[in-house]
Amino acid sequence: MGLYKVTGFVATVITFVSYTVSFSAPFWYYIDQGTREIYGGLWQSCLSNFITKTCSNNVLTSNPGWLHVYQTFGCLALICVISCLILMILYMFIWKQDERLRKAIISAAFASAGMIFLCVTIFAAKFRDRDYQKEDLSFSFYLTFVAILTSLWTGVILIVGNIKGD
Repeated sequence: MGLYKVTGFVATVITFVSYTVSFSAPFWYYIDQGTREIYGGLWQSCLSNFITKTCSNNVLTSNPGWLHVYQTFGCLALICVISCLILMILYMFIWKQDERLRKAIISAAFASAGMIFLCVTIFAAKFRDRDYQKEDLSFSFYLTFVAILTSLWTGVILIVGNIKGD
């Protein structure tokens, strides 16, 4: 196994882990309003005070359209990330010399980076439209940037490896 393949594989695993955590965790934003905290992510919004915590589902038909759009891009990105990981495992351990598989991995890596970027951009733009005294994007939101960068790195490293003959 060449250095470029191993590096691409490690970057794909990092992409998968970081995006899966970000996709499922309800901590894309965190708002501290003194006696209560509001936080949420792609699928859930929660309100917490010192005594109780209530969460609501973000998959309602009454939600605004932008919410459904960024959830859709989030799901498409997850499909691309999972397919990139599966293809990379096949490329690393089973079909080691298949150039069509390498091209499919590169395409899936760039597609997942693009979908994650669209999801994050839509969310950030619409989130900043709200009026809160203290608002902050939280760790799951920033974890998506790790996924974007490592996904792009996967595609670039496999292209460079192809040029170098790895």
